[in-house]
Amino acid sequence: MSDPCSTRLASLLTTLRKQFPDACAELAAASAACGHGQAERNPPTPGASSVNGSATPDAPAEAPKSPGEGTPPGASPHRRGFVDEREHILCEFIRSFLLWEATGARAAAAIRRLEQGLVDFNELRVCMPDELARLLGKTYPRCEERCLRLRTALNAIYAREHRVTLEHLARMSKRETKEYLESIEGVPRFVSARVQLLALSGHAAPIDGRIHRRLIDAEVVGADSTPDEAAGQLEKRVRAGEMLETYALLQAFADQTPEPSPDRREGKGAKGKAGAAKHRAPRDAGEARAKTRRKS
Repeated sequence: MSDPCSTRLASLLTTLRKQFPDACAELAAASAACGHGQAERNPPTPGASSVNGSATPDAPAEAPKSPGEGTPPGASPHRRGFVDEREHILCEFIRSFLLWEATGARAAAAIRRLEQGLVDFNELRVCMPDELARLLGKTYPRCEERCLRLRTALNAIYAREHRVTLEHLARMSKRETKEYLESIEGVPRFVSARVQLLALSGHAAPIDGRIHRRLIDAEVVGADSTPDEAAGQLEKRVRAGEMLETYALLQAFADQTPEPSPDRREGKGAKGKAGAAKHRAPRDAGEARAKTRRKS
């Protein structure tokens, strides 16, 4: 890495390793608590800089069994409480949705509320956005948009697979999983990238607005860049075996920043977003902003 931005990124990561020495371990623990994440299935070798570096992404996973007789449509016969012990990819998908533009503490608390209020992932799929918003709490960042997006995405998965599952992604190539996740309606790029990185050993940089602002502050990316552009730059500058550590450090760094007030959090386009959401969830915040500009 020789360009100034790459040098600043390397310097930032060196500082963050000292500031957050347990970031990778905490990320692995959070993933394990929400199912069985990559860190649990592919533990790092001693001395490895990243969990991702020791993974075997193309190794076939055990195929999920078909729902047994009497199992409700969309539900899994391997459910144990709210979390399905065989749906580790879907668990990470839902956790990533809750982490998008929110802190790790917020997401962990939200998962506990979902476990208390819902039976399984299929009930989450059919839960109306306003009901889900009440479970998360109205002060949850981008609450209405998040609930609409999550319901839209889970129903899109159900329409394709005839139940709420993502375990078939474990048998796909990296390119196929990327295309599949990014084609699901309502899924922000942060969510698809995080699932690729943590659950499927892919090389992807999960960057939402919170992490993006910290990268701008550190002059790692330009102030006029978008989160998606920043993610693309990181994917070029960070090696595959180091991306998981990089993300864990950046997430811990962003979590340290106080959340904006609700009025600033939603932004000027929040009111107009609800009407458009009745037709379909926007692909990401950038698309929502573009729609607002076209209307004005």
